Amino acid sequence: MITRTRGYSISDAAMAGSSVTLLCVVDANPIELNTIRWFKNNEDLSLTNNAAQWERRIEGNEASLIGKSIRKNDAGQYACEINNSYGNSRATIPLVVQCKFFIYEFFIDFFYDKYI
Repeated sequence: MITRTRGYSISDAAMAGSSVTLLCVVDANPIELNTIRWFKNNEDLSLTNNAAQWERRIEGNEASLIGKSIRKNDAGQYACEINNSYGNSRATIPLVVQCKFFIYEFFIDFFYDKYI
């Protein structure tokens, strides 16, 4: 039986170029984390072109998805899904990626419109 699956992001928002860890904590019996699958915007990550940049780790009842040098297009709705002989469960984790250039551009536009 899978009683609960919870998803977490180590940070609220990540800067482009940084690393990010998405964490999925599973309460299940039997716990078979080797059956966990990761999705981005409902598409299986193992089938996407950027799957190679993501490292998967399993420790105890936690499964991690670690992104190295993330980019703006890595932003989206991630999900971890676990299946066992009693059912399945899914937890979603939003990933927000901030880009310095766009933040800077926003402030330039804001101040230009307001003060110039």
